[in-house]
Amino acid sequence: QSVSADTQVAKDTVVNLTVSLGIQNVKVTNVLGAGKDTAVSALQSLGLKVTVAEEYSDSVAAGSVISQSIAANTEVQKGSSITITVSLGKKPIKVTNVVGTTKDSAVAALQAQGFTVNVTEEHSESVVAGYVISQTPGANTDAQSGSSITIVVSKGPQSTTTGGTTSDGTTTQNTLTEDTDN
Repeated sequence: QSVSADTQVAKDTVVNLTVSLGIQNVKVTNVLGAGKDTAVSALQSLGLKVTVAEEYSDSVAAGSVISQSIAANTEVQKGSSITITVSLGKKPIKVTNVVGTTKDSAVAALQAQGFTVNVTEEHSESVVAGYVISQTPGANTDAQSGSSITIVVSKGPQSTTTGGTTSDGTTTQNTLTEDTDN
C-alpha cells in the first residue's frame, strides 16, 4: 500500500494497494536420464527444493536420474520439495573364491556370476595340474557383472631331468617328474 499502516489520511485520499496473487506455481521439468548436477540445477532454477537419493540400476548409467517424485509437467507451488533418484550403476558382485578348484568348476562358477573368464596356465610345485592357483581380482572383491576375471591354472610341476655317465661311457637320463605340457 502507498500509505503506511496506522497513518491517518484526509477523506478521499487515494491509497494504492498491492494485492498478492498467491504463491506462484511452476511446471516441473522432466529430468529423467539427465545427469545429477544438470537435474538439480534445472529443478532449483524453478524454485524447488531438491533432495537426491541414490540406488543401483542395471539399466540406467551411473550418475543419471532414474526417477523423480513429481511427474514432469505437473504444476506445483514454488518452494515445493522434489526428490530425484540417481543411478549408482550396476550393483557390484562379490567375486567367488575359486582358488583350489578345478579349472572347469572355476570357469562355470564365475560365468554363473556373470563374469567373463580368462585362463592362463603355469607350472606349480604345490598345486596339482588342472586346479586353480590364483585369481584376479581376488575372492570377495566387488566387481561388475560382465567384467573379466583371470584365473591361473596349474600345469603341475615342471619336468626336471638328471643325467650322468656310467663307467662304460654310456649316458643316462632320469626323469624325476612327468611334464604335463600338452
